[in-house]
Amino acid sequence: MSAGREDSPEQRELEELLRRVPREAVDPEARARARALFLAAGRAAEASQGEGPVRSGTVMDGASEQAFELWLARVLVPEGVQPEVRARARAAFLSGLAERGGARPPAPRRLRFFALALAAAGVLAVTFLLPEAPRWRVELLTPVAFEEEEFGLQDEGRLASSLERSGRIVTREAPTRLALSDALELELRAGTTVFVPVLPELDGGTPIVFELEAGECLLRTRAGWRGNPLFVRTPFGDVRATGTTFGVLVTPECMCVCVAEGTVEVDGGGRIERVEARTSLLVSRQGDPARTPFSSDPTSPERDHLEPLQAFEREP
Repeated sequence: MSAGREDSPEQRELEELLRRVPREAVDPEARARARALFLAAGRAAEASQGEGPVRSGTVMDGASEQAFELWLARVLVPEGVQPEVRARARAAFLSGLAERGGARPPAPRRLRFFALALAAAGVLAVTFLLPEAPRWRVELLTPVAFEEEEFGLQDEGRLASSLERSGRIVTREAPTRLALSDALELELRAGTTVFVPVLPELDGGTPIVFELEAGECLLRTRAGWRGNPLFVRTPFGDVRATGTTFGVLVTPECMCVCVAEGTVEVDGGGRIERVEARTSLLVSRQGDPARTPFSSDPTSPERDHLEPLQAFEREP
């Protein structure tokens, strides 16, 4: 809400209800979604009836309060529910509301509010009891910039929300971690500039494309990966993987693709190079691509370059 504005009665009602919910059961994101749904439902009801606020006090009556406390306390997400199941449940719920619509005689004020409370509780149940679509999580060691806006160490949640839209992220002198649900992890090394897509849908078919302009990006798919084609686009060509652990380094002179696990394909302008596990491929503007196996020699000059990727691969 805007600074300096007094809370409306319905806002104060929801605040009082949320304070009664066990703290460990409602995380800040769930709380914010509950608030938005509740207030939006109240505004819609008032606008459609052409009346003033349905609520006249600062607390709900006993029946509606009990309904909200019951639903808001049950926010634990069950394991194993697929996104498509959640979507079908939401669609069925909303369709049921639409079928019950139509012109009817105005209900008493108290009954209208109780019906609104139950409808909002139903939306909350669909939203909280079934899993959310994948969202980004962020781990910052130093400030970063996203679309020329600065994000400090305390802004991880705000940056995660901002990453739901496409934009360019620039890291500083330390790596930044991004995780998409339990499906995909990225480590953007220091001094990296990468353009991230709109929050992707993990449906197994939609391509997910990151544009690496400079620096180094490490990627790893996890157990929740649905098989979406995964691309890293660079000035030297496209790197394609369907599920693997690999890193891509871009400098003004060359690109290096290092594969720790799985296989990737590098398209350097019509010529496809297949890169197997434990192999690096160097692509420059002059000469043919050069392929080398990972070295086990601790004194090898490429050891420092490979160590972050191998450490990334070893993480649980």
